[in-house]
Amino acid sequence: MQFIETERGLLSVADINEIRRLESGYGEAIFNKGNNRAQTHDKYQDLVEFMGPVIADTTGIFGLMTTHDSETDEVVGCSRIPIVAWRLTAVGARPIFADNNNHDAILYPSGEVECHFNFYNGVEEFLEQMEENRKRKSGQ
Repeated sequence: MQFIETERGLLSVADINEIRRLESGYGEAIFNKGNNRAQTHDKYQDLVEFMGPVIADTTGIFGLMTTHDSETDEVVGCSRIPIVAWRLTAVGARPIFADNNNHDAILYPSGEVECHFNFYNGVEEFLEQMEENRKRKSGQ
């Protein structure tokens, strides 16, 4: 079950009938068949995305999270994070990960890796680029 935070406390997404946009840009949740209203602590557009329909993942796509050496910060590998579902939004489908939604890149079943609209021919090439980026940023 998912909840949003409102001025009245937590509100179950299942109880919300409608989200309205306030002049402030924040959202107002209409619930209990329209008889109650509560201002949210979230921007309207964020709420619309959060409340989009969710479908289970059947794609075999994973998120990748790079791992770094604790002493040198060198990129030493990555972990595969399962995508469990997709939230459908006005701008496309957004992955929902098995963990806290942190990821650096997307790994497709073909082996191709996407990171910020850049594509790599596999995990090794992606990791090499991440290490080059780290070195460049640190002045090495």
